[in-house]
Amino acid sequence: MAAATPREAHGRIDRIELCDFKSYRGNHVIGPFRNFTAIVGPNGSGKSNLMDAISFVLGVKSSQLRGAALKDLVYNGDGGNSGQTSKSFVRLAYEMADGKEVHFTRIINAQGTSEYKIDNRTVGWEAYSERLKSFGIMTKARNSLVFQGDIESIAAKGPKELTQLIEQISGSEAFKKEFEELEASKIRAEEKTSFAFTKRKGLQVERKQKQEQKNEAERYQRLQEDLKALKAEYFLWQIFHQQEDMNKAESEVLKLNEELEELSTTEGLIQKEIEQKKKAKAKSHKEVLVVEKKLALKKKEIDKKKPEEVKVKEEIQRANKRLKTGEKNLEKMKQEAEQQETDKQKLRQDLENVVAAKEEFEEQLKQAAKEDESLKLLDSQLGEYNKLKEQAGAKTFKIKQDLATKDRDHQADNGLRLSLEENVRELDSRIQQLEAQLEESKARGEKLLNSRTEAEEQLSSAKKEKEQLVEKARRDLARKEHVQQKLDEIEGSLREAKYDKKEHERDSRMREAVGALKRLMPGVHGRVFDLCKVRQRKYNLAVSVVMGKNMDAVVTNDEKTAKECIRYLKEQRIPPMTFLPLATILTKPVNERLRTLGGTSRLVLDVLDYDPQYERAMIYACGGTVVCDRIEEAKRLGFSGPERLKVVSTDGTLIHKSGMITGGVTGGLEARASRFNAQAVEGIQQERARYTKELQEISGGRVVQVQEQELNTRIDGLEKKIQYIEVDHKVTQEKIEKVKGEVITLKEERKKLLPELNKVRQAIAAREQEMQALRKVMNEETDKVFSGFSRSVGVQNIREYEENQLRRAEETAKQRMTFNTHIAKLKNQLQFEENRDTSRKVREAEDKIQKDTELLMKLQKREEDLHLASSKDLQDLEIFKKDANSARSRMEELDLEIKELGKRSHGQTQEVGKIKKKLSVKETETEQYRSRIKDVLQTSELEQVELPTSSGSQFVPMQVDNEEEAPFTVPELDYSRVPRSKQSQLTDKERARVDEEYRLEIEEKAASLAKAAPNMKAAEQFEHVKEKESEVLEELDTAKNDAKLIAEQFFAKRQERLGLFTDAFNHISSVIDPIYKELTKSPTHPLGGTAYLSLENPDEPFLHGIKYTAMPPTKRFRDMEQLSGGEKTVAALALLFAIHSFKPTPFFVLDEVDAALDNINVGKVASYIRGRTREGADIPFQSIVISLKDTFFDKADALVGVCRDSELLSSRTLTFDLNKYGSAA
Repeated sequence: MAAATPREAHGRIDRIELCDFKSYRGNHVIGPFRNFTAIVGPNGSGKSNLMDAISFVLGVKSSQLRGAALKDLVYNGDGGNSGQTSKSFVRLAYEMADGKEVHFTRIINAQGTSEYKIDNRTVGWEAYSERLKSFGIMTKARNSLVFQGDIESIAAKGPKELTQLIEQISGSEAFKKEFEELEASKIRAEEKTSFAFTKRKGLQVERKQKQEQKNEAERYQRLQEDLKALKAEYFLWQIFHQQEDMNKAESEVLKLNEELEELSTTEGLIQKEIEQKKKAKAKSHKEVLVVEKKLALKKKEIDKKKPEEVKVKEEIQRANKRLKTGEKNLEKMKQEAEQQETDKQKLRQDLENVVAAKEEFEEQLKQAAKEDESLKLLDSQLGEYNKLKEQAGAKTFKIKQDLATKDRDHQADNGLRLSLEENVRELDSRIQQLEAQLEESKARGEKLLNSRTEAEEQLSSAKKEKEQLVEKARRDLARKEHVQQKLDEIEGSLREAKYDKKEHERDSRMREAVGALKRLMPGVHGRVFDLCKVRQRKYNLAVSVVMGKNMDAVVTNDEKTAKECIRYLKEQRIPPMTFLPLATILTKPVNERLRTLGGTSRLVLDVLDYDPQYERAMIYACGGTVVCDRIEEAKRLGFSGPERLKVVSTDGTLIHKSGMITGGVTGGLEARASRFNAQAVEGIQQERARYTKELQEISGGRVVQVQEQELNTRIDGLEKKIQYIEVDHKVTQEKIEKVKGEVITLKEERKKLLPELNKVRQAIAAREQEMQALRKVMNEETDKVFSGFSRSVGVQNIREYEENQLRRAEETAKQRMTFNTHIAKLKNQLQFEENRDTSRKVREAEDKIQKDTELLMKLQKREEDLHLASSKDLQDLEIFKKDANSARSRMEELDLEIKELGKRSHGQTQEVGKIKKKLSVKETETEQYRSRIKDVLQTSELEQVELPTSSGSQFVPMQVDNEEEAPFTVPELDYSRVPRSKQSQLTDKERARVDEEYRLEIEEKAASLAKAAPNMKAAEQFEHVKEKESEVLEELDTAKNDAKLIAEQFFAKRQERLGLFTDAFNHISSVIDPIYKELTKSPTHPLGGTAYLSLENPDEPFLHGIKYTAMPPTKRFRDMEQLSGGEKTVAALALLFAIHSFKPTPFFVLDEVDAALDNINVGKVASYIRGRTREGADIPFQSIVISLKDTFFDKADALVGVCRDSELLSSRTLTFDLNKYGSAA
């Protein structure tokens, strides 16, 4: 990369010429630009388009200039066709330090592509870019241009993005692709070298192995021949003695078959008799079943009739009750009929009395009329009387009118008074009724409250009882579940223990025998498995396999005690046992290396707990056997180590030192393993019995359920009762309130009526006085008119006379009315009684009594019939019971006879069983001998050992698919290879000794062969490996040379890239803090803030990020994203100026970088930029800033104003030089 010379770096932009670019129509010359020029103007005037013009001429892509293609940058007017041009250009006049100018021109031609010119000379993009780089202007890094949003982008960059930015600035990015390719090539070369080296090393080891295998194969062939000869002799010796034993066993089988035939005949006769007895018993049993069936049917029939008897009894009781009730009603009706006759007689008598009294009254009236000396006037007197009456009427006419008027008013007021008094009486009566109802309702309310309280107490008691019951049921259920769970766990434990009952019985007998020995002989300690305990259950089976028969071996102090124990066993006829005398038993010391094998391996001795005094016995029983968890690990330990080991896995697979593997698990092994848990099993069984008893004691759920149902019914009833009481109480309270309201209303109404009534009464009394006064005046006037006439006719006062006569007539009429009313009333009552028919009711009651009597008789007859039938059924039932008892007695007699015969048959069966058992044992022994011979022959075939026959040929066993069709027969073999001493009759002990000698010798030879494990193709493989090794050696040399060359290239390129990156980082890191301090210091904070850069990985900076930290004054440390917008802008500007100081450009073009800053920070940034544009600065540069803030552009040397020409639809510019007005403050 061409670096700018100091002289060239101090150039500047003098002016910009553009034509039809974006919003600038036609030709425009903008400038001259001073060291610090501010571009100002309203939004949308074209300020950013001027920034785009500078970026465009410096080679920035159209996609970064807010345009999808170059044609989008050409002036388009108002968007229509008017003023549309097809090409555009921008020219930048760059003035160097010596005053010369270089013109950079970029043109958009008619084809929509770019053309580049330098000083009006067309050049390519590469030459154009290189010329710009010569002045320190890097188009790709855009180190001289800061667009809108770039500051926020820089502040938001992450560590990785900052690394990429530093790489672009430093120029190390150009080496990135080549560096990564060399790194990948280096890794591949190293892998190839490593693979070749590993391959060569493996071939060296393989060549050495093949050489050893070749030598071993020759030794192996010699040992194989010796082993086959020894095995042939061993197999012949085994077959010889097994055949002799088989012949003896076959002769004993013939004798036992004869005895068995005799016993079977006797047993057959007994069985025949038993079958006859059983048939008779079955017949009796059938009879019992038939009788029991009849008995059950009869019981069912009796039970079926019982409800009918109960029903008839209930109907009889109801009929009796109805009959008594009917008789009482009939008696009552008869009494009513008699009373009716008495009442009718009385009414007739009363009617006759009243009629006679009326007649007597009429007679008295007639007699009184005869005796009355009434006034009789003559005609002349009558005329005078009428004339005087007319005069009196004329004089009292007005008084009569007044009196009549007052009388009408008086009648009306009397009617009103009567009405009011009636209303008051009715109100008083109603109030008394309501008050009575109120008292009654209050009493009922109190009674309901008492009832509710009592019901609530009962409900609370019932709920509490239910809660106790539920809690008890829950506890019982929880306890039951717990006990059941414990029982399930115990059953699972017992199943897992796999405890064999027969083995347990045998172990019990042996334990009793050992216990007797311990009591009789002090030197006896007990059996091996009783003296030790397995630490973990998983090792039980493995320890059982390792110990084998030694588990039951008895440990004694010395050999003498052991011999005494053997003599005792013989005397008591107890099966033989093995004894381990601690004093004389021979053991080998434990190899401590076996405790350090690693993995899950452990010495069997280390998984046992035992008393140290029994250590020799435990070592003898277990030896140096190692136990591990997995069979794979067991095989690795047994075969892959420097020496063969005896290893057992936890699943019971045993690997012997000879290489033989014993595997599989039988019931016997499991039972023996479970003997370690025998005491635990006994404890578990006792625990099971305890839990079973506890489970039985827990109350049944059905009883609790019934009790709960009863309580629920009771609670529901009480709740409903309380609900009904509350409803009733609510209704009662409502009624009480309603009655109270009604009483209050009635009292208020009565209170309103009383004043009105008093007023009416007072008015009536006053009017009566007035009427009395008027009558007095009228009477006086009338008396004056009739005074002379009264004296002439002999009457003191004719007016009073007329009034008395009138009063007597009214009384007579009233008396007649009373008699007539009383007579009518008596007639009506008499007619009612005569019409009322009481005899019909009596007849109906008598008919009903008759019917009930007849029904009762029928029911009593039905009851008697049912009783007779029930008695007969009971008699039949007793007969069936007797028959059933008789049949059962016969069946029991036959059962006793069958049992007796069964005992005889059992005795015969036991004898037959004994013979069969002996026969089975002998036949089994014969088959075992034959099977052993067959196994030996098959073993010889599998091991490819040929056995000689008596004919001189070699025996080859035949392959038989179906042994039943072709039974195995022992071939005639030549036993001459077996020594004479070993063909003679030998005891079991001698046979075992000889067998052991053969086995040891064979194992020794087989071990030698197994250790050899030769490769029979070793010679051929050895030559092949040598050829392959030479080829791999050549590959390794080639790979080493290639890897060395690539590594040198890689490290050289890495150093070159790292140097460029480190230089840039160190410079920027060293200057960023002073720059940030200058941008953030103030009179109150003269030291300013702190900023620094740190590498996440200094060794590999390209693969990791750069952490940029900025701490404003008085602020604590915070991540960049937690800073405010203004603080981020200041931090980003500090980083931008620091980067610029590393690769200084002659000018800076910034577009509204102060958008997020306040006036104070704008002033600080403007002052910093102005300071860097002065000639005395360390690295001066020209600054062109687009800003809308006067705090910024008032420090500029010149202003370029941008505005919009609405007529031309174009942007315009005006340049204003501020230097002639003096420097900015």
